[in-house]
Amino acid sequence: MKLELGEAIRLGSMASEKTKFIRHDAGRSCAIGAAEIAVGIVAETYWPEILLPCQHPVTGKSLPLVSIIASLNNGYVWPHCNNGSGLCFPEWTREEIADWVETLERPSQPTIDQPAEQPVDGSVEQPIEQLVEV
Repeated sequence: MKLELGEAIRLGSMASEKTKFIRHDAGRSCAIGAAEIAVGIVAETYWPEILLPCQHPVTGKSLPLVSIIASLNNGYVWPHCNNGSGLCFPEWTREEIADWVETLERPSQPTIDQPAEQPVDGSVEQPIEQLVEV
């Protein structure tokens, strides 16, 4: 069974201290580096889907998932942000990043507008009004 990215980030984080702007450095790792420690292979090889775009949880921009994870790990600094202070948003912990990634990995929960799945035995559920004569 393939290890999910969020869980790999979490596991690798237990084996290394956090670093920024580089995947691995002297026993430290960023969020992606932590995932690579957990699976022992380059992240883009193990999870090619991290190259696909998704919505950044802070900026709302569509970027490759790997870039979003890096920006959350490092915090986003740009001289023109936040009235010139340079900090657009603070860095996230690797555990916070893993939590967010896991929201992408979980199947969506059915909502009131979605039909319920049919029973495994193939029977069709009917409203109680159809089963009981009034």
